[in-house]
Amino acid sequence: MEKLRSSHRIAGIIVLTVLVYLSITGLMVQSIDLRQIFLTHTEPVDPDIQSMLERQGGEFNILTPADKFAQALPSTLDANAALDSVVKSARATLGAAPLRFVELRMFAGRLIGSVQTSQLNASYDVATGSLLRQSPVQPLRPVTSIDRLRYQIKAYHRLTVLGNWALWINVVAGVVLFIMIFTGIALYLRMWRERKRQGLSGFVWVGGQGKKDDWKRAVHRWVGLSAAVFLLVVAFSGEWLAYESLVFGYRMQHAAELRRAAAGPNGPAAPGGNRTNTPQLLKDADIPALLGVTLNADQQAAGGAPIKAIRIRAFGNVQHGVVVAGDGGDTRQLTFNARTGQPVSGDPQASGTGFPWGWDAHQLGKAIHRGSYFGLWARLLDFFAGLSLLYLSINGLFLYIDFRKQR
Repeated sequence: MEKLRSSHRIAGIIVLTVLVYLSITGLMVQSIDLRQIFLTHTEPVDPDIQSMLERQGGEFNILTPADKFAQALPSTLDANAALDSVVKSARATLGAAPLRFVELRMFAGRLIGSVQTSQLNASYDVATGSLLRQSPVQPLRPVTSIDRLRYQIKAYHRLTVLGNWALWINVVAGVVLFIMIFTGIALYLRMWRERKRQGLSGFVWVGGQGKKDDWKRAVHRWVGLSAAVFLLVVAFSGEWLAYESLVFGYRMQHAAELRRAAAGPNGPAAPGGNRTNTPQLLKDADIPALLGVTLNADQQAAGGAPIKAIRIRAFGNVQHGVVVAGDGGDTRQLTFNARTGQPVSGDPQASGTGFPWGWDAHQLGKAIHRGSYFGLWARLLDFFAGLSLLYLSINGLFLYIDFRKQR
């Protein structure tokens, strides 16, 4: 018992300041989000809203809710011939403008081909080649605008204001928080079993003398017991995000060093892997080969699941083959490097996917960390977890001070 107490106290002393800091900054970010949800009801174009919904949209993800119930492409479809027809239709109406992507999917029982240039979106009936719709490209607004309060607080929360190395502090804090949670639960269970052997009931209790420090311990146990599961989720997802961000930062740093070495001391900077750079747009002659690699990779990955959409796109300086496949709730997006056939989550050279488990997995980690993955109720529980962590850290400090005085 005493070893558990000592481990719990030592762990708390090591990261007390960091946990207080992380809980306060995390609560500030969550407060901004909840204010947007309950009070402001800001339009979806607001940068804060776009940042919160980053996993559901943006240029990486083409999967939409409607795809779950969308009709699959015909099993006899010659995708090469269909894409060639779409490109020819685009050339007839849009001229020689380079394409950002070319796509096939079903809509209202018809096979539709869509393309995008730097300025225009256009959709065609593949069977007739007729233009169905044309619209200007809406520029993507940045979802992490540095002049937004939410983004600035988030940078402080992640400690990246000190540099990428500071994410190690979050990694260490996450490990120590795990230790504190598990030792705290173990201490509680041992005391509860001891009380039960003595014939004493109740999950939360106040010391026999009912002193002020007894009440502090009682409330500490009650809050810790109530928030333990939620704190485990926050700690796990925070550890996940900190590790992925560390790896991402080191990979981007290494890529920058390679670009500088390739450029030479007096040469221009080599093209980077960032999505904000000028993309390497598609060449018409390359599309059949990119499609072939994509379909072969999908066959190995999806095992013949019905395909609902195929897109060949320029993503930063990499060509992607994107396949939406599956049936009903199992519909999912698979993204490949269209030159190598490697899934982008396993291809650190693909722009925007330098995270160990891929871009989408990192966004999933964010959604779990703030609770939005499970729904609005989970965001409120996440806020409760932040308040609990703040209380447990400060109250734990006062309990330690009382303990030292008694010693």
